[in-house]
Amino acid sequence: MAADQLSDAHSTVQAGGKEAILREVRAYRLARVQEQLLKHQCPAILLYDPVNIRYATDSSNTQGVKLEQQVVLTEHGYVSLTDCSFETDWL
Repeated sequence: MAADQLSDAHSTVQAGGKEAILREVRAYRLARVQEQLLKHQCPAILLYDPVNIRYATDSSNTQGVKLEQQVVLTEHGYVSLTDCSFETDWL
């Protein structure tokens, strides 16, 4: 974020707009990932690290026990969140 964006963000927080700031940060992060996908001509990316999932999607259930969560993020912004924490007897 540029200095003017940070200044705007600070003003919004001071005005009680925490949710507005969070929306802006989420949009920025998603756009940043999409920008890199386009830059490297990569149509999609599979995220499985909880930190990366949290960064790209702001999914709040990525820290700690949900290590089997995966996200497919496309260059156009489509997100598919999967949780493979079911039990099977064939694995």
